[in-house]
Amino acid sequence: MPGAPLPGCPKAGMKKRSIYLIVCAVLLGGLIAACSRTAARPAAPTLPPPGEERIAIETVEVNQAVSVRLSGTASLPAGGCLQTGLWIDDQPAGWWPSDVCIEPAAGAWEMVVGLGHDETPAQLDPQARYEVRAWQQGQPEQILASRVFQID
Repeated sequence: MPGAPLPGCPKAGMKKRSIYLIVCAVLLGGLIAACSRTAARPAAPTLPPPGEERIAIETVEVNQAVSVRLSGTASLPAGGCLQTGLWIDDQPAGWWPSDVCIEPAAGAWEMVVGLGHDETPAQLDPQARYEVRAWQQGQPEQILASRVFQID
């Protein structure tokens, strides 16, 4: 007889059991879906397109008998670094640490060269013309920035 409860299973009990099974199935499905999602990865830092590396020399500070301080900004590939060179009257300064590789942090960089130590002079000649140049590591022939300055 259609619609008649089965022996030992009242009709109201079957509806509750069906609702319980549906709720369990929905919860289980939600749990499985939540666990199967891929974890969100942090966004990769924005890198310049190849060939669009940029370096800027924004500050040159000379504190005679103490140091020469350079700072600026750079947009280089991840792990990239820059190197600098100092030219005095259009000749490279042999004492300048041009082999030092500076890795920008959050797009900014800084370099301080002490004066009066080892081979570095204690004073820079106020009559000379100075130029700082910067390039991406290993590419000194491709100058990306330069700044001319004189000692006041």
